[in-house]
Amino acid sequence: MADVLAPAASSAPAYAVGGRVTIADRVVARVARRAAERASTPVRRGPVGTDLPHVDVEVAGRRVRVAARVAGTWPEPAADVASRVAGAVRGELEELVGVRVDDVLVTVEAVVAAAEARRRVS
Repeated sequence: MADVLAPAASSAPAYAVGGRVTIADRVVARVARRAAERASTPVRRGPVGTDLPHVDVEVAGRRVRVAARVAGTWPEPAADVASRVAGAVRGELEELVGVRVDDVLVTVEAVVAAAEARRRVS
């Protein structure tokens, strides 16, 4: 679980000053997955396959490591897809969850044609 210190507000009532907010690991994973989904090409592989993006997170206090498996769209370079996904995941986790992201490892596992990607997402 990620522990995030709540800032003390000077105009807040006495009972609301300071404190700690605990964010469940599954929330961290969900935020990371949504960021990866927006920055890559979502792929549904059916009932037996694994959908992409797939995200694993490792949370230690206020620090997070992320491993994401994503799909890209042809002819975009895989390095560009990986860079965009890593930046999106890092930004969303730091901004929305308030954790420090130590590492984002992105693997581009699939490449789909642009026309196929539009059909799958619609």
